[in-house]
Amino acid sequence: MGKINNVTRDYLQGGNALGKYRCYYCEHATDSVHQISFFQGKQDRDELLCDDCYADWIESLKSEP
Repeated sequence: MGKINNVTRDYLQGGNALGKYRCYYCEHATDSVHQISFFQGKQDRDELLCDDCYADWIESLKSEP
């Protein structure tokens, strides 16, 4: 996994018994994450996704022209 900025880490890190991180999309706590980057408006964003949301995101990219 690439470098995670401190703001992203602080926001998404769950720190509870269910997992160390919080998924950006479904907000579930998880120990396994994937970092993604995307543009929102004119700003580049780095966020973390759980395994299931990451798989859905990758699948959605396959269907784009």
